[in-house]
Amino acid sequence: MASPADVPIVRHLYTPPDAQAHAWFAARIGQVKPFAGEHGVPVQAWSAFGMDGIVWLTGVEGAVMMAMDDPRPGIYRLWWKQGG
Repeated sequence: MASPADVPIVRHLYTPPDAQAHAWFAARIGQVKPFAGEHGVPVQAWSAFGMDGIVWLTGVEGAVMMAMDDPRPGIYRLWWKQGG
């Protein structure tokens, strides 16, 4: 990846979670949430696979430079819900 024009090329790397992944996450969060609430532990479910994926492919500096070069909202969303 070298420019925002390359973003559509990598969409195939991202697929929706299947039923097994959904079930695993639901079971896991069913364990995590009560523990976190009892012990005051903040928890985040990672779902930011837009710019995060770009960082994997370009490095931090490359991702920041691309975002500065083309700051259009949503251009770096790579997940399956994006059309195109």
